[in-house]
Amino acid sequence: SRDYIHPFNGSEFGDGRGLSGNRLALAPRSGWAIFAVERSLRAVNIHTLEHRRLIEDIGPEWIFGAPSISADESTVVVALSTAHPQILRGEIVNRDYISYPDHRFRLVLVPLAGGETRAIFEREPGQCSHSSYNPVHPSLIYFDVNVPPIYWNGNDGGGTPRLWLIDDRGGEARPLR
Repeated sequence: SRDYIHPFNGSEFGDGRGLSGNRLALAPRSGWAIFAVERSLRAVNIHTLEHRRLIEDIGPEWIFGAPSISADESTVVVALSTAHPQILRGEIVNRDYISYPDHRFRLVLVPLAGGETRAIFEREPGQCSHSSYNPVHPSLIYFDVNVPPIYWNGNDGGGTPRLWLIDDRGGEARPLR
């Protein structure tokens, strides 16, 4: 996916198209596989090959995190984080993503059957790549919060907890300590 265009040993890798293996979720009972392709979030049933576009286009300013499916297999949660600024400007990437301090993210819900996308949490500055439904409490979602100056490489030195919890039915997000 688009978020895999980064410098590595002096050269870029990835063309921004195709699938990423860590941007995939599977609903075990119904057989729906959820995955990001470029700027869309799609679902395909592995038994029937029925295909759905859950989110048509997130826009060029966002990249997908890893999706997760609720225990009742009715809802998908996915984090959207801001894209690399140089990619947005059409430049060759020569600065690390984390060298930009002003990233933001939002957690969005979308019905697996299709329908309106709803944002349940937003943060700036911050970045999020992982959100996961709790298998025992089906409305609870765990997610990571990565903040500057070094985001997922240590956040802000321990001032901001990395793991947070939110209820998809509403309410405030809270850190887990």
